Amino acid sequence: MALDTDAQFIGGRLVGGSPPSVFRLSPAGRRRVDAAISGPTPASPLIDRLTAAGVLHPVVHAVAAAKVGSRVTVVVPTLGAPRHVPVVPEGVRVVIVDDYSDPPVPNATLRRTSRGGPAAARTSGMAMLDTELVAFVDADVDTTMTSDWLQRCVAHIDAGADIVAPRVREDPAAPLRHRSGPLDMGHRPGPVGHGRQVSYVPSAVMVCRVAALTDVGGFDERMLTGEDVDLVWRVVDAGRRVRYAPEIVVAHERRLHLVDRLRREYDYGLSAGPLAARHPRRLHPLVASPWAAAIIVVAALPLTRPVRGAIMALVCAAATRRLAAGTGLGRADAAAVVARSVATTAVALARAVRMLWWPACLVGMCRRGPRRLLLAALLTAGGGERVVRDVAHGAGVWRSVIASRSADPVTPRLRWRHRDTATAAYAAGS
Repeated sequence: MALDTDAQFIGGRLVGGSPPSVFRLSPAGRRRVDAAISGPTPASPLIDRLTAAGVLHPVVHAVAAAKVGSRVTVVVPTLGAPRHVPVVPEGVRVVIVDDYSDPPVPNATLRRTSRGGPAAARTSGMAMLDTELVAFVDADVDTTMTSDWLQRCVAHIDAGADIVAPRVREDPAAPLRHRSGPLDMGHRPGPVGHGRQVSYVPSAVMVCRVAALTDVGGFDERMLTGEDVDLVWRVVDAGRRVRYAPEIVVAHERRLHLVDRLRREYDYGLSAGPLAARHPRRLHPLVASPWAAAIIVVAALPLTRPVRGAIMALVCAAATRRLAAGTGLGRADAAAVVARSVATTAVALARAVRMLWWPACLVGMCRRGPRRLLLAALLTAGGGERVVRDVAHGAGVWRSVIASRSADPVTPRLRWRHRDTATAAYAAGS
């Protein structure tokens, strides 16, 4: 096991995880955690709980190639000839599903009688399975960056995951600033689910237990985009575990023209309305605790610097006091947690402004607060293309919101319950 990079021991408590939590450890529990980090250790409810919370991460080694062939089938949905063929061990069956391409795909394993989209093509491929595991690989994904990607994904399945997804980078031949694409979930490993640091994983590459998919009905074929988000959330809701493993890296082919990249972002945004209808209260662009929201609002108000600073200091002090009282953390440690929460909220706010709320800021440009907010959102984007991609994604979100009449994807939400706040106290025995 490996301790998450953001987790830390503070006295008899372990702070970290996704979402951030405070775990009270008995002396025996601390010894068991230390033993798990230092080497192999017998399974225990405590270690299992900390792993599920994202405090501990399993360290796995690739399964022997000879043991993979009889367990996994690879399904490649494609519209047109696949641009890449997955690298797989000898004996692994690869099923190429032609989603009614014109002209037909040569040597396809299965040709659909009508075009139904990626979800329908994957479902057609699943009908041909006779293995316990299935690996979905999109036709524009190059798996040569990690030659043993499949064996390593299977190792995560054997460690307890029901779905595991690697990191999907942009084409490594592209300029450095373009290597992080819309399917890249970042460098931090962990459990996946709503409210976590990684809320979903894309189905560009995804290895799954077949039973985990069939239990929830598989992909929703009515969804042309966002079908992977919907599937992951339903699998997690069913009590299964989904894991993101960024140490395994694959490459997603970069679209050459900016217009094509913006169109893809717009199409991704169109999934917001259908997802909000299927999963209420999960598509808000900003979810913040009341005190984190209050600090940011005060920062944007047209106040003098001394007044603004005084109010922010009072809010921070109140939040720190409440957190320390609820978790037993010291004032300094509680203040650090509050600061991290405010920083995380500020980053989410900046992206929401770029994506969805920039028109309101433009209307209020005559006032200092909206002007400062818009400027901060632009400066934290990381480049001009990121700005226009966020705007394109937001345009798709707005269109889907209007069509579905669900305001969740464009409205913020405050977390009022204690379990929803930046930290929650859990007792963890040995």
